[in-house]
Amino acid sequence: MLLGDVGNFREIHCGAIAPGTLYRSAHPMTEGEPDCAIAQRAQNARIACVLNLHDAPQALPGIKAPWYERLVHSGQVAALDMHMDFRSDEFCRKLTWGLRFMMALQGPYLIHCYAGVDRTGFVSAVLEALMGATVREIETDYLRSFEEET
Repeated sequence: MLLGDVGNFREIHCGAIAPGTLYRSAHPMTEGEPDCAIAQRAQNARIACVLNLHDAPQALPGIKAPWYERLVHSGQVAALDMHMDFRSDEFCRKLTWGLRFMMALQGPYLIHCYAGVDRTGFVSAVLEALMGATVREIETDYLRSFEEET
């Protein structure tokens, strides 16, 4: 597996993003089972709000990770079912809705799609840029998704 961190779960440290505020990862389910590494890291980070770029809202009950289920039941998970056409009106509309959702809730925040690379990387890059990250910082964060696990 080519993921920089277990489950591609990691904190984002770019620009003026406060420590312990924003995280990114792959989907919290692997082959139909909760990913224990992601669950442990999410619990340690005290994730309070999730931007799920992969699933449609009706799929949320199928995510059987206890930490995730608690957030779903308390209305702290936005399921956006976003495709990877970053230039489409639909993608932009869903991204806008998702960012407003995040702004209305307290963090720490987790952004994830399926692998935690493309859609998650794009949304992370937008937030990093808005928080004053340099192009180099944004690029470095994105490329970490392709490093070998250690």
